[in-house]
Amino acid sequence: NFKGGIDVAAVSKATGTPSVIVTAAGAGGGPHIRQFDAQGRPTNSFMAYDPNFFGGVRVSARYNRSDHELEIITVPASNGGAHTRTFNESGEETKARMSFEPWWMGSYDVAAGHNPIAVSSGPGRRASVRVYN
Repeated sequence: NFKGGIDVAAVSKATGTPSVIVTAAGAGGGPHIRQFDAQGRPTNSFMAYDPNFFGGVRVSARYNRSDHELEIITVPASNGGAHTRTFNESGEETKARMSFEPWWMGSYDVAAGHNPIAVSSGPGRRASVRVYN
């Protein structure tokens, strides 16, 4: 019955290999992250933030250049502070950082390539982008 939308990321380990699809619930749906194989079959799920957080999550994914392991990167879509988190394929948190000032409770977006990771602030704040490896 959830109608709050989702954010989607897809990534392949190498050209011609099956993709991993990652979804995150939009506002009202909680911080639920789900992974699917290239055929759309669920392979894993986890909570990116406290289960009581309903501001929505933006998600991106990449294969890390150094160890070629899947990384799932999340930021709150709204009302969640600047908590950027990185998870491995099992849903275990591997990195966490505050991408912006803790007082900014607006929205964020995230994009990840081979390197780096870019986090941007949403409406209501001067245009800001933070870049990480």
